[in-house]
Amino acid sequence: MPESQIDLIPAEEKLQRSKDKAKKAGVVVTLIMFLLVLAGSVGISFYLRSIDGELAVANQNVEDKKKRIGDRAEIEIRARNLDSKYNYLTDIFKNRLYYSILLSELSKRVPSNAHISTIDSSEPETLNLSGDSTDYVALAKLLNALASSEYASPSATANPQQNLFSSVTINTVTLDPNDSRAKFNLVITVDTERLKK
Repeated sequence: MPESQIDLIPAEEKLQRSKDKAKKAGVVVTLIMFLLVLAGSVGISFYLRSIDGELAVANQNVEDKKKRIGDRAEIEIRARNLDSKYNYLTDIFKNRLYYSILLSELSKRVPSNAHISTIDSSEPETLNLSGDSTDYVALAKLLNALASSEYASPSATANPQQNLFSSVTINTVTLDPNDSRAKFNLVITVDTERLKK
């Protein structure tokens, strides 16, 4: 006959032992879980710290680049100003009028018995000449010389036979009774395209 085992441990003791084993297993499982959570927390903390460090380095790089860009903004502004000045000067030199051509033409055309005392060029296309001549005949010679195209400047850009002076108008003429000199004021229209080189 098989031997039967006799269990001499009371049921309450067995129940207490199984409860103790369950408590120990629970404590071990809780301790293992705690250690796992602690290790995960420490890992996450280090990871977040490394990300914060990388972010700080990236922000510093961004700030450095912003500063470099800010330093170059002044250079860009100066370059734009220089470009606008260059364009402005180019336009001036391209479209400027050479009044030396005008004065050269006038000096060629004024007869010896006429004298020009003032030249007013308040508008680019209009000249006001004031002066005097020995008589009306000298004034007529001056008017004919100004209206003639034979004195045209060879440095003119347009047709060299075209006159620099488009029209000559007598504004006033008075004869001085003391010395018989004719005082005049002329308005001359100038072809400004012929004053450009």
